[in-house]
Amino acid sequence: MMSAFSFHPGERAVQLRAGEAAIADRNGTVIASRILGGARGFIGKQFMVVLASSDADGRVWSSVVYGKPGFVSAAGDALIALEVAAGHRDRADPFWTNIAANPAVGMLFIELGTRRRYRINGVVSHKNEAGLQITVQEAYPNCPKFIQRRELRAMSMDGGADGVATGNS
Repeated sequence: MMSAFSFHPGERAVQLRAGEAAIADRNGTVIASRILGGARGFIGKQFMVVLASSDADGRVWSSVVYGKPGFVSAAGDALIALEVAAGHRDRADPFWTNIAANPAVGMLFIELGTRRRYRINGVVSHKNEAGLQITVQEAYPNCPKFIQRRELRAMSMDGGADGVATGNS
């Protein structure tokens, strides 16, 4: 587990300014450098993952990759495997260019029906046409307090003429 002192100076400054340093210290004890046991199964059941990346100019991007459960999995205590061939991706999404410039990524696994969430920050450690491997640096559950229960409806996995998946949400 990481200690509360692992927060970088910018995080610590915001916590102090908001008067939330004590809460941050307490919450920081759940941050681990590996995927916790129960989260491994949770990750493997997901049909989507929200990915965060930053481009060469430092702008942050959010991307969604989805597929059948199992397309993303915990391949070990500190490794995430994302099988691109088993998932759907928009090749024009900035994520794929961004990771060439900056391999640091954030991942959010969220089950909207139950409001369960799990966050992972890591680094792309292997990339090929089949997929990615991301080495975990930080992994932790997120509080569901501000997440409203939602039900996602299945969409077509076939892209439209412009490569955008269509359907109801």
